[in-house]
Amino acid sequence: MIFADDGSNDRTRALIATFAKSSDYPVAQGENLLFLDGDCIPDHRWLSDHISHADGRTVWQGRRLQLAPSLTATITAEEVAAGDLEGWCSLERFTQLLRRERENFHLAIRLPQRLVWLFDKRKGLMGCNFSAPKAVIESINGYDASWAGAKHLCEDLDLEIRLRKQATPLKPLLHAANVFHLNHDRAVTDEAVCLREEHWHVDSSVAVDGVQEAAERIRSGTTRNLLQT
Repeated sequence: MIFADDGSNDRTRALIATFAKSSDYPVAQGENLLFLDGDCIPDHRWLSDHISHADGRTVWQGRRLQLAPSLTATITAEEVAAGDLEGWCSLERFTQLLRRERENFHLAIRLPQRLVWLFDKRKGLMGCNFSAPKAVIESINGYDASWAGAKHLCEDLDLEIRLRKQATPLKPLLHAANVFHLNHDRAVTDEAVCLREEHWHVDSSVAVDGVQEAAERIRSGTTRNLLQT
């Protein structure tokens, strides 16, 4: 497991160290990368769903169930731990559907992937829920901090374009590996829309300012490595 977090400080390093001591698997090692946003709550099967599909070459694209402001404001940590967000067949779930407190409700119905692929063809990489072999992400030099669209929170589009440019297989992972997205305001500017359209014509699959450049900044001391004790 690898931790990466914008705005990290010493509290983040202490949290990672504490987690590493109680973990049954090595921290900061592994051949698969799983991506999850801080405003998303994963289903308890999220990790196993992604890992069970890992084949060393494919990027698996999950989706998110949107939670309305009312549900976001009232959900508690205890309810999350008890799995109260999961499932779909209950009076409470149908009530939330009628109140429009959940979007993409049908994704909570777990189905075999071979069956899903027959009728649900949606595509598109969402930065809040996808997995990829580490070697694939390294081959495109990771996220590109130099791209202007990064400040508009559409860096996942840049990643998808460059992955497709080098013919990386991207497949949907639907009705499994769900995450629940907490509601918050996020304005999409006209500039962001233009950047999305223009960026499909990117020339190279390799990031200008990506993983290699970040590693060099860590080696030179201009960026701290929070895994160091």
